[in-house]
Amino acid sequence: MKAGSTSARSKAAAGRSEPHSLAHDLLIAAANKSSRGASRALLKQFGIGLVEWRILRLLGGEGETAASRICAELDLDKAAVSRSLAVLERLGCISRTADARDGRTRALSLTTGGVALHRRVLEIADRRERGLFKGFAPEDIAQLSGLLGRLHENAVEMIRRDEAAPKPPPKPI
Repeated sequence: MKAGSTSARSKAAAGRSEPHSLAHDLLIAAANKSSRGASRALLKQFGIGLVEWRILRLLGGEGETAASRICAELDLDKAAVSRSLAVLERLGCISRTADARDGRTRALSLTTGGVALHRRVLEIADRRERGLFKGFAPEDIAQLSGLLGRLHENAVEMIRRDEAAPKPPPKPI
């Protein structure tokens, strides 16, 4: 049995006593495979990775925004966003201008080349997403979206609780 197969994951999860183990394992595996596949396709066709695409998509929908907003919206750390912004800037896809409201902040927006790349990648991304949901009825997708929304809310709440929990005392050396 192949290590990455659904059967292997089913057997691995079966050793765990909680009923949600398989669902969790499959969710993580599907997200990893989808992300890895998309990143490889984007790098091969356009010279950008998945993080750069997510930034392009956000800027394409919002117009002008700050790097801090990108970090918050995409739930990425500043270093990853900074590296990706440097790639997009090098490719001539984004511009940085002084923010009129806050002189310390730079507003980011798509250039003409960035808008063109956004359109080209969007076609491929839409095709990949349709392939990912092949065989799903619209009501299946709606139900899955609702379930994943609840899962996301639970994850956010868990992070809040973890951050609010008192830190254990340091262990003696």
